[in-house]
Amino acid sequence: MGTKRSRSRFALASIIAVGALTAVSAVPADAAASDNKTYTVDIDGADADVAPAVWAGDQDATITATITNTGPSQSLGSVNLTVPAPFSLVSAPADAVPGGPIVELRNLALAPGASVTVIMRVDVRSCYAASGTFTITAKQSNDYNGTGNDFFLAPTADRVVATSTQTCQLRFAAPPRDAERTATITSVAYQPTAAAVSVEVLDATGTARIGGSTPLTAPIVLGLDANPGATSLGGVSSSPPNGGIPPLPASVATFAPTLGVSAFGYSLTATSTGLVAAPTSASFNIVDDQVNCPANTTCTSSPPPKNGQSVTVSFGAGDTNTNLLVSLDAKDAPNFTCPDYPRPSGSVVSQFVFTGDGGDDRVGTFTVSIPESSRPLNSFEVCWAAPYQFQTDAGTQATIQAGVVKPVTGEPLYVGTLPDCPKKGTLLPCVASRTFKKATSTTPALVVLSVTTKGLDPWRY
Repeated sequence: MGTKRSRSRFALASIIAVGALTAVSAVPADAAASDNKTYTVDIDGADADVAPAVWAGDQDATITATITNTGPSQSLGSVNLTVPAPFSLVSAPADAVPGGPIVELRNLALAPGASVTVIMRVDVRSCYAASGTFTITAKQSNDYNGTGNDFFLAPTADRVVATSTQTCQLRFAAPPRDAERTATITSVAYQPTAAAVSVEVLDATGTARIGGSTPLTAPIVLGLDANPGATSLGGVSSSPPNGGIPPLPASVATFAPTLGVSAFGYSLTATSTGLVAAPTSASFNIVDDQVNCPANTTCTSSPPPKNGQSVTVSFGAGDTNTNLLVSLDAKDAPNFTCPDYPRPSGSVVSQFVFTGDGGDDRVGTFTVSIPESSRPLNSFEVCWAAPYQFQTDAGTQATIQAGVVKPVTGEPLYVGTLPDCPKKGTLLPCVASRTFKKATSTTPALVVLSVTTKGLDPWRY
């Protein structure tokens, strides 16, 4: 008996010694442990050689993860499953935190060969094509505590989740409206302190993007589409969206653009890297000056001189409020020539605009002050162009200027020299006065021409 006991002890000692030697010199410690503590993960039930799951990217995705204990003897007690960036968790079982990245599974007690299935809602909405790999860690302990009791993930290729190649699009939420030259263009005409011009991001369904797991960091940039003033956009024309992540509202960028050249028919574009550009904004106008005219009053506009020219325009308003708009030497004003009065070289074109409901009682005076320079005073006539018929100084009807049309609308322009206003009766438009001011030590000689015309037309040169 004594001899047998001695052999038994020796044999036991030999086994322990060999095991220790193998762990140190032949096989890494973690790999040795994983022989008894391994698990696999299937995302949406996919096999390892199946391509990643793809979702539309415009709604939350339901994702299923199956965790299987593939070890021969040890129970798997707890798991942390991390949703990959740029996605975020919406809901899941156990003590997962909505909006957080980790699904925390506890007290699983998965015996060898047993599985657990987790169904979660994941925000995969992204304005850009995106993918990510789920990270899973597991422990033998049921409370995910302790060290040295980790389970080891068997090789797998099905932990990748991807969205479709979705592209969000832009839209002018608050489009630009008419503004004065160099003033901030806003969403309310001629009010530089009103609500800003804004562009919002729409998801794949064309709905304003309120949520979304991927912040939008690329700036949205405004540009000019129709550019009748042949100028460039100033002010704040590039702005990042606010991100669109709850509790923030839809992804919106705001701007404070300006334009320094008067013209009619500008329009804006909005672009951002990776997003579909916004449809071109509605057209808007830039004027030198505008005056809000209360009903039954006379209003006058005298913008600062430009290109050696000054203009004073006045209108008697009718029964309702209206706006008087004035532009000097607007870039989109066409070049026109009266048949009996060739346009002098270097002369400039003025225009003024009267908006509001028309009325025959609205008669205005358009006064132009022009430096006399070296030209004879008697060379000044009023060559008038307008998108309506009128009588000329020769007593004939104005003729259409070939190849010249009113910007934006395409209406033909009638041109002709204007007659003086009659002492009695009405003949509009007509020259109300011609005044010649001699030069002084501080001012040049001036020719002041005043034209009286009806205010019912919405646009004149």
